[in-house]
Amino acid sequence: MKVGYRKSRKRLPEFDDLAEDRWIPVKKDMLATKFDHWKYETEISSFLALPVPDDKGLYFAEFDKNIVLREVVVGAHSEVTTKQVIEACKNRYNPKIRHARLAFNSFRVVEQRNPAMYN
Repeated sequence: MKVGYRKSRKRLPEFDDLAEDRWIPVKKDMLATKFDHWKYETEISSFLALPVPDDKGLYFAEFDKNIVLREVVVGAHSEVTTKQVIEACKNRYNPKIRHARLAFNSFRVVEQRNPAMYN
């Protein structure tokens, strides 16, 4: 689903009953709506059925022809190196790897362009 971006929250409809079929489109719309600030992401969201949790109770989907790892963004405070990301991919994936940093003069998170800062 293509994500929509808004400056204000949407109001929930008022239904007389809690019939699930009436709420499905509302739930999908809510999941595909984000605050306008994130518009630069031009995000597409996918929703999958994940029936079996791992031993910690977490749910994951394997990468395959339908879910392709294209990019890894290492967080601004992460100590993960490019080499560690490549090793984690185990030669099965070749994603673009970017490292983030906090902007110098604003509250934004931007790409770290100095390789000496993250390798």
